[in-house]
Amino acid sequence: MKKPITLTLGSLILPAMLAGAAIANEDKSGEQGGDAFMTNQPNNAVNAETLIGSNVETQSGDNENIGTISDLVLNEQGQAQAVVVGVGGFLGIGQKDVALSWDSVELTQEGENGSYTVRSDVDRERLENAPEYETNQAN
Repeated sequence: MKKPITLTLGSLILPAMLAGAAIANEDKSGEQGGDAFMTNQPNNAVNAETLIGSNVETQSGDNENIGTISDLVLNEQGQAQAVVVGVGGFLGIGQKDVALSWDSVELTQEGENGSYTVRSDVDRERLENAPEYETNQAN
């Protein structure tokens, strides 16, 4: 007498996921063109170097400077999650870092020189009272 074979959903999904991961991790370095290299900056892209050191202004009419971008936080897929803004202090002394979510900042390109104005709807008082951002990696 034959025994019935029972397949669970998990036994079907795991091999499919592993096969998909193997295909996604194929080495494309030998392909001409491929996705391994970029030759030009896309029109809608901003270099991190352009943003780091930029002042962050309020979106209110006075455009008050509320801090300076000191770092960017990316997820594992390389998408921006937050800008780290140095606030308070004087000449870097007494300053703390606060992370503003990427969705709470607005970038506006100014002219042809590639500079950007960075604005947030968070005011200085709220930013100074925000919890300090700490990385979980050794610098």
